[in-house]
Amino acid sequence: MTKYEFLVSNGMPAPANKAARSHAVKTALQLRSITVAGGDSRGGAADSKRTAQCKNELKGRFRLGAASIKSHSDRPKAKSQTKIRHATFQGTEAAPEESRIVSAPASINQNHLSSNYLSGVGWFGANILDPFGTIPIPPNPRIDMLLKNCIVFFDYLTTTVPSHKTWLGLAIKDPLLIRVTLCMTAAFGDKQAFLFSLDLRKEGWKLKGEVINEVNLILQSGRVTENLLAAIAHLGHVASLEGSLEEADIHMRGLHGLIALKGGIKSIKAYQVGRFINWVDLELATTRGRRPLYPLHYGLDRVKLPWYIVEPCEYPALSHLQSLGPGHETIITVIQLLRQRVMAAKCNIDRTLRDIRALSLSIAFLTLDHVADIPTTPEGKCLRILLLAAYLFGCVTLKQEYRWTRALPQTVAQRLKASLKTLPTYSAIWADYLPQLLWVLFIGAVVEEEDRQDQEIWFLPQLEVIRQLLGCRGRMEMEGHLHSMVWDDHFGIDFLDNWWANMALLP
Repeated sequence: MTKYEFLVSNGMPAPANKAARSHAVKTALQLRSITVAGGDSRGGAADSKRTAQCKNELKGRFRLGAASIKSHSDRPKAKSQTKIRHATFQGTEAAPEESRIVSAPASINQNHLSSNYLSGVGWFGANILDPFGTIPIPPNPRIDMLLKNCIVFFDYLTTTVPSHKTWLGLAIKDPLLIRVTLCMTAAFGDKQAFLFSLDLRKEGWKLKGEVINEVNLILQSGRVTENLLAAIAHLGHVASLEGSLEEADIHMRGLHGLIALKGGIKSIKAYQVGRFINWVDLELATTRGRRPLYPLHYGLDRVKLPWYIVEPCEYPALSHLQSLGPGHETIITVIQLLRQRVMAAKCNIDRTLRDIRALSLSIAFLTLDHVADIPTTPEGKCLRILLLAAYLFGCVTLKQEYRWTRALPQTVAQRLKASLKTLPTYSAIWADYLPQLLWVLFIGAVVEEEDRQDQEIWFLPQLEVIRQLLGCRGRMEMEGHLHSMVWDDHFGIDFLDNWWANMALLP
């Protein structure tokens, strides 16, 4: 190892302690910056003269010991074995021909090296998200931008769950899954984002074609893996986002047959795959107005919640709903699940935890499984209206959880309006359920207010009539009725403020 001795300003050697070394290095860096800024370095006697003049600042300097100098001079000069390529904004600096690149480990995909590092693209300077080629597909700026959008759209930056337990953590290991994930991101962005890039949308279509070809090849080989099932579910979701509901149904029903061959959805080992299949199935069932095709992969039988969430949600009691006859257990369960989900949010419990996500998916599953049938009795119609209102409440308050399109709550609101028209507010059965009817109309009015495209104001006049029938003269009294079902401090507050402010102006 090279040895150094430290010369102080009086010329006598002294041990180079930590403080002296630190001071010398800092001062040398300062002088170097001055030299770079001012021009060429001054050498020889000029340097010595400058050092003497600045001895108050520079207390010493490093010098190689005699033995070290001798050992260095005796060593033959060797050519550099490796050269590191430094990427710049303009491109990648080429290495000399005589230099040799260090061989990469066998585990590194050589396609990544050839397509990423040697392509001449300024990955580091251009703020590329994946400069080291971890994505198992050939990179380009559009792929990188889609990956950034995926992270932003689906909140991977804010989740506290480790990355290997997220969908992206699973997809980034498989070329098929990362292609179909970025394809879905392009379709989702085109539906949700304002002025989404056409180039990104075209890249999404290209990825979709590649995924379909790869899925066909895998199916022809007779191999049915969990990643293949997830890819088909993504294709169904992409078709749904593009508005091709029939195509989406074909994907999901074909997937149903493949899952049955594997032993059902409960046989899927990867939680991310099972949850995503349920998620796509529930969204399509909501849009189509049908029952879900699959039971829940992670259902209520596996959910364990702390007592401080479960116990407060038992009140106010919902026993008066038992008079609605068969099916009342469903609405009671859905309301309690909504209360638990809202309470979990108040307690700042991470919404990406499996038990918390299971609450949201169970609300959707139980509702859709029941409302698919069109009832004929007044009790059945009343029960269906309450379930649709509860589901609409969940779609709005849990929109960060469901991650469905903006049009989906409006679809549920239209179904709620149609159901209310079959059982008008003046029907005799509502006499025993006026607080519940007030809650239903309040939810519909809030969603209706957010959709300015619909010029018809239907829920608000109905809400005013029921408020008068209940004799609600103050806001707190009305909120008390709304709390009898389920209440969220972030839902409809602006609407309620504006409504009561306008009422105060009336004579």
